[in-house]
Amino acid sequence: MRQVVNIYPKKRRQKTERRQVVLSRTSELQDKLIDVLGSKEDQNRLLG
Repeated sequence: MRQVVNIYPKKRRQKTERRQVVLSRTSELQDKLIDVLGSKEDQNRLLG
């Protein structure tokens, strides 16, 4: 599993750049391990 942080350039009047944290897709086995370990955050999105 990989975690990627996308950083977008600042828009006008924006003080900081926008960031988006994305997780790669996981296999069924990885999903089960993540559930057991409780290490997946609901707000993270999946990458293709």
